[in-house]
Amino acid sequence: MAWQEMQVVNVTNGGARPFAFEYQESKAAVGNGTSILIPDDVKSVAVILDVTAGTGSIQTTTDSVAKVKAGTATWITWSYGTVGVDTAAVFSPVTAIRMVNASGTTELLVRAQ
Repeated sequence: MAWQEMQVVNVTNGGARPFAFEYQESKAAVGNGTSILIPDDVKSVAVILDVTAGTGSIQTTTDSVAKVKAGTATWITWSYGTVGVDTAAVFSPVTAIRMVNASGTTELLVRAQ
């Protein structure tokens, strides 16, 4: 079970409003991506799933950080199910987010302000 804790830093977007954090991951193998732990002070996160060469979905959890790290968290698949086109959503509140690659290659982009 892979997980990554996000540090809140200012990431600027070409001079636009800074993001509290930004994370990007690409996955070619079928299965779950890295579980991204969302900092406590982040109220909502924007997620983009790029599936130009595959299919995939996003899962979120509100379980404790300890459960995410232990691999025992309960994950809920987003309402779009498995998609084959680029799809975006905003989640609030969540403890962690991960992508699930069903086929081909998928890419996850997570941003929070």
